Amino acid sequence: VLFITGAGISVASGVRPFRGNSGVWTTTIWTNATRDAFRKDPLKWYNEFWLPNLSLPKNAKPNAAHLALDEILKRYPSNLTMISQNVDGLHPPSKRLIEAHGRLGLYKCIPDEDSDTDSDSDDDDDRPVHRGIARRG
Repeated sequence: VLFITGAGISVASGVRPFRGNSGVWTTTIWTNATRDAFRKDPLKWYNEFWLPNLSLPKNAKPNAAHLALDEILKRYPSNLTMISQNVDGLHPPSKRLIEAHGRLGLYKCIPDEDSDTDSDSDDDDDRPVHRGIARRG
C-alpha cells in the first residue's frame, strides 16, 4: 500500500499550502522562484521569496493526520510506504517515508559553472548536500 501526501495535510499545523486561494504558487509570481532570480540577487531572493513563503511557523508540529499515518506505518512496516510531497519535515522520520521534494534545511549547492536556470534535466547527483536545521522528531 502506498500513501501519497501533499501540502494539504500540514495546513492544520499552520503551514501555508502551495495551491489554492492563499497558496504559495497562487500568490507568488513564478519568476521569483527561479535560479536566475537567485543568481541575480541572492539576498533579495531569500528576503522576498524564500523566507516569506517557505519558512515554517515556529509552532508548527505534526498534527493528527501526520501522527495517524505514522502509526499505520509502524503497525504494518512491511506492507506500506509513504511518499510526501511536503518539504516541511512534519511527518515523523521513518524508513518507509520518501520525501519527494526534499526537506527545508536540507539543500544542494549550485556551483558557479552551472548555467542551467530551471531545466528538469539538471544532474544534481554530484552536488554536495548540506544539512541545515535538524530534523524534528
